[in-house]
Amino acid sequence: MYVISRVLTFEKGHEKEIEAFAGKKNIMSSFPGFIRKDVLLDQRDPDKDMVRIMVYWESKQAFYKFEGSPEHIAMHKNKDHAHHKQPEGLIEMKREAYQVIASDVYGA
Repeated sequence: MYVISRVLTFEKGHEKEIEAFAGKKNIMSSFPGFIRKDVLLDQRDPDKDMVRIMVYWESKQAFYKFEGSPEHIAMHKNKDHAHHKQPEGLIEMKREAYQVIASDVYGA
């Protein structure tokens, strides 16, 4: 399994923007090899909120097929697409990628 993580830092007071951003539909959810997307929120810091979006793929190859797909490329070329609009209150965004080497599942 391959996991792409996006970590977004927001100013406090932008909960509505965070919820709208997290709820956006995307083209990857119907792409072969996509497993799931989790959106995590950490509000412990008094000055900022952290959002971590975890996207799970069957394999690194499945992710790269999506990344190189005509649909994904067209989305990036279309400068009017919502993907290019920065949410209000966003301070920073970074991307991380992981290969899953072990996983435990309850009851397994």
